[in-house]
This record gives sequence, C-alpha cells and structure tokens, in this order.
Amino acid sequence: MIRSMTGTGRAEAILKPHKAKLIVEIRSSNHKFFELSLKLPTVLAGYESSIREAISRKIYRGSLQLAIIIQGANGDKTSNQNEHSYTRTFTLDYDLLANLLDLSKTLKEDYKISGDININTILSFPGMVVPAKTLEQNKNKDLWQHVHKTTIKALTSLNKMKCEEGAFLYRDFVRRITTIMQSLKNIEKRSKIMRQELKERIIPNTEQGAQLELLSASRAIAEELVRLSSHTRAFLRTIRTKNIQSVGRKLEFILSEMLRETETILAKGRDTSISRDGIAIKEEVDALREQVRNVE
Repeated sequence: MIRSMTGTGRAEAILKPHKAKLIVEIRSSNHKFFELSLKLPTVLAGYESSIREAISRKIYRGSLQLAIIIQGANGDKTSNQNEHSYTRTFTLDYDLLANLLDLSKTLKEDYKISGDININTILSFPGMVVPAKTLEQNKNKDLWQHVHKTTIKALTSLNKMKCEEGAFLYRDFVRRITTIMQSLKNIEKRSKIMRQELKERIIPNTEQGAQLELLSASRAIAEELVRLSSHTRAFLRTIRTKNIQSVGRKLEFILSEMLRETETILAKGRDTSISRDGIAIKEEVDALREQVRNVE
C-alpha cells in the first residue's frame, strides 16, 4: 500500500454555543522530509505543539500547510483582533512598568535628564502588553477539543485523496517493474546463449588464457542480474506493505541500487541485444525514480 504526498483535506464544525464555524484546511505537496506550516488564530497559539503532534501521527513525509479558521455567524473570518467569544484579552506587565518608572525617576534625579514617560511610550515598550492571565482556560480547552476532532477529520480527508492517487502510482509501478523483469529474462536468456556459443565455437580454437578471458566475460553480468532481480522483488514487496511509514525513502534506496546494477550490466555487456534490454531497464528505473518522489 502506498500513498502519494500530494492532496488536500478540509473539515468543518459548528461551534453552537458561540455562534461560530470552525474550518480546518490542509494541503500537502512533495518534500523529502516532514515539514509543517501552521496558520492559527491567536487563541490557539498555545496548542501549536499539540497540533503538530496530531498531524505527525498521521503523515510521515511531505510539505504540509494547515490553516484553522473561525468564522462568525455573519460568515466573516475572524482575525487576531476579533475572535468572537474566544477573544484574547490583554493586560500590562506591572512589574516591568514599575521598573520603567523607577528608571525614569533615577535618570531625572541622579543625571538631571528631563522628560516624561507618556502612555504611548508605555504601550509601545517591548513586553509591556501581555495576554491576560485571567483568560478563561475552560473556554480554550473546549475550543481545542473541537479543533482536534475537526483536524483529524481533515487529515482523514487528505489521506483518502493521497491513497486514491497512490493507487494510480501502484498500478504504474507494477507495470514498469513487469517490463523490467521481462527485460531481465531477455538478458539472462541471451547471456546463456552467448556462453554456449563461446563453448561450442570460439573456445576450442582459442588458447587457454584467452579461453578463460572469454568465459569470464560471458559470466561477467551474472551477479548483477541476480542482484537486480532481487531488487525488483524487494520493490514489489515494499509497495505491497501495509506499513506506510518511510515507504518512499525505502523505494528511493532500492531504485538507486537497481540503477547501479543496470549501469554495470550496460558497461560489461558485450552484445547489442543485452545493451538494448539494459537501456530499456534504465529508462524504466529512471521513470520510477521520478514517480517515487511523490510517494510518502
């Protein structure tokens, strides 16, 4: 079983007590590793790590963009300044304010520096305005429960699309591997014929040293053929596994090994027929490598 890395998912929920709608949208695209970009309402900023954990349990590879939106009864999207009943309130860091006023007093008395601190200076001072510690925690917890449930629904929708595309990839992979296996059979068959020809016609009329060299050349690709055949079977086992995690990276490794063996066969093969089938294998492996980049 394989999943592609591309797809979209969406889920909605009605927040009845607050006359609002919760929307979770997620988009996935190709990436070598797991990467997540979040766009959250201010009130959910403290739940970023929990959201990341929930997604990483369902998605193993790809670049993901997730947006969580809260809409009011009038259909308008909420902003960081207006989140309806989930509005975050702010207060002053009074310890910092007292320190700032003391510093101002010291500058005036000890260093005779004139000037006054006004409200604009206080409100714009870094760290002076902070979220109110009296924010209703139960309200946030209730919202998080809705967000978590809706996010899982969006992920389920995304993975359904990824599996559907993965089914198309699976059929293409099987077709290409079947072509590779047929080319391998052709090479093996031609290699046996070449060895027989050497034994029957060439070797009897050749000196012993040259005989050994010709026999060695005829057997040169035997090991590569065995390994390449083993890699094709490993590829099929991998795309049929029920464990989706790290399938894409494993397939990439198998194909790199397949390409290495194919290039060795092309370098060692001393026959037009073998070269033709070897080139056909290389073309299929290259096509598979392009496709596998889209596998989670």
